[in-house]
Amino acid sequence: MYRGKLAEQFVAQELIANHTSELFYWSREARSSNAEVYYLAVRDGQIVPVEVKSGAGGSLRSLHMMLET
Repeated sequence: MYRGKLAEQFVAQELIANHTSELFYWSREARSSNAEVYYLAVRDGQIVPVEVKSGAGGSLRSLHMMLET
């Protein structure tokens, strides 16, 4: 039930502990849009998107949409 939230929390803690002190969030501002990327980290001056999935499958649709934008 909470597998996704636990995965997101674990990834955030690891990113903060090992890579960056700031994490950012992206969501599409269109009406009735569910596109969101939970973590954007800045590393060596580059924006690094991090998509967290707790299941075996997934299309990473939000990540692709963010990269196109």
